[in-house]
Amino acid sequence: MKPIILITGYHVEDAELQDYRPRGVKGQDMTMCTCDYSDAVYEAGGIPLVIPNIDSYEYCEELADIADGVIFSGGEDINPKHFGEKVLINNLKIIERRDNLELKLAKKILTADTPVLGICRGMQLINAAAGGSLYQDIYAQAGISSKHGSHGRPKDFIIHDVYIEQYSRLNQIYGIEKKGVNSYHHQAVKELSNTFDAAAYSEDGLIEAYEMRGERFFVCVQWHPEMMYKRHKEELELFKSFITACSVYKSSKK
Repeated sequence: MKPIILITGYHVEDAELQDYRPRGVKGQDMTMCTCDYSDAVYEAGGIPLVIPNIDSYEYCEELADIADGVIFSGGEDINPKHFGEKVLINNLKIIERRDNLELKLAKKILTADTPVLGICRGMQLINAAAGGSLYQDIYAQAGISSKHGSHGRPKDFIIHDVYIEQYSRLNQIYGIEKKGVNSYHHQAVKELSNTFDAAAYSEDGLIEAYEMRGERFFVCVQWHPEMMYKRHKEELELFKSFITACSVYKSSKK
């Protein structure tokens, strides 16, 4: 049987953006996930399952037991309290219910052997869960002038390059040390947890990817490979490598 890949989901309130986007019935929140994630997982050989945001330690234990791999997906901002800061920027969109579930799950998964792929928010959240910190807004706090947002352009639009560390797992997967990526973020890794090593940087010095030391597949990227893989085929190699690791892990649990 193919490996079961859990994908963290967006918690969508009954009306988002000041009632501009009503969904379902009043008072009916939803768990959602873009099809890009599930399509990429399935094409790479896995069975994708989107998980609801239920704030429970027991729930996280059960998720960790059934998962052959976990994708921490993109989405809203991380509440700065989770990396020891107060809110300093007034443009943060925070969903506490999602933060609470994902932080519990990340802390559980950090101590397991389950393969992990973190994407955008997922990369930021895992770093916070492991004791690292984030820029609340890279433009206000990190002096960044280059664009890290592809908003208004096609989802696979390449907006800047990243430089991949020579001896990283990402280098082995892509086979190159420089590549173009899309970008949809204004938070980013500030201080990287000592659990990880940086694996890629943007030209303005932001950490664009990191990896856990050792043989375990634990890779986090700031860009969105799930949005890019249909046009930029090398991005599917990242998912294939992840799914291969998940298959090996699944076999080891028998």
